[in-house]
Amino acid sequence: MDQFHQFQLPFPEKKKMTPEKKSAVIMIGLGLFMVVGFLRVVSWDKYALSVIPLQFYSMIGAATADDHARYSEICTERKKHDCALEQLTYQTLANPKDIHARLKLGLMQLKLKQTEKAVESLTAYIEGGGIEPRAQFELAKAHASLGNTKEALELYSGLLQGKTDVFQVTVTREYVNTLIKANRWSQAKAAIEKARRKSLTHNAFMTAEYKVVLEKMGGRGIASQ
Repeated sequence: MDQFHQFQLPFPEKKKMTPEKKSAVIMIGLGLFMVVGFLRVVSWDKYALSVIPLQFYSMIGAATADDHARYSEICTERKKHDCALEQLTYQTLANPKDIHARLKLGLMQLKLKQTEKAVESLTAYIEGGGIEPRAQFELAKAHASLGNTKEALELYSGLLQGKTDVFQVTVTREYVNTLIKANRWSQAKAAIEKARRKSLTHNAFMTAEYKVVLEKMGGRGIASQ
């Protein structure tokens, strides 16, 4: 027993923290807390208090579809697009039947250049019964950018049957440009001339494009004036 004590290494004695050191540690902790709080307020502005529980629920997997929807709205308002995309994705997973969430997800994916995923989301929105013209228009443009000419033209054609003249001008422009890229000169010419016949204010519609179309067709056709 004496030999055991003889070879036992002594443990270093704990030094007690002085009151001054305790105060310094507390002050440092409070300072860090205030800095973090300040950064959160700067980052989230008036939504700082609202976003804390939403972040907590999302982190532990207890957030509902409504929680994700609210969180995505805040992220969008603060222009935190990656955050909004993440929450919209969770929202559609939590409630797959919410086609409006699909629309928002698709538009956000387009904003972040995730075109193929956007096509899936916007298609799901339309197939789910969504009738928002903007969804069809953005889906048509997405298809065109991916080289899916047939799908793009079908969507543009459907939109051109609408009654909103201002919107039709925008759709017609995209429709004609898609036809031109596909070398469908006669269809492009007919679409431009149809737009020009609708109103005198449109008689110079797509002049440059119309000139190119006529040149490609060998000069056939006369511009509507």
